[in-house]
Amino acid sequence: MHPLMSRRTRLSLAVAAIPVIALTFAVPFVNRDEPHVFGLPFILAWLIVWIVLTPPFMWIIHRVIEGRR
Repeated sequence: MHPLMSRRTRLSLAVAAIPVIALTFAVPFVNRDEPHVFGLPFILAWLIVWIVLTPPFMWIIHRVIEGRR
């Protein structure tokens, strides 16, 4: 990363990367039909959970950025 990038900026990028990694790179590892979670195949439950969790991650980033001002 750029040497002038602040610690908060690096933290924001790291937090933003978590849902991206979970929704793109982890999918091949969780792509299975068993076990079922609430009657859904595991892959579908995984995607739904991360779609629901992404806004809180973005809210955290927003709070970190707004705390800077």
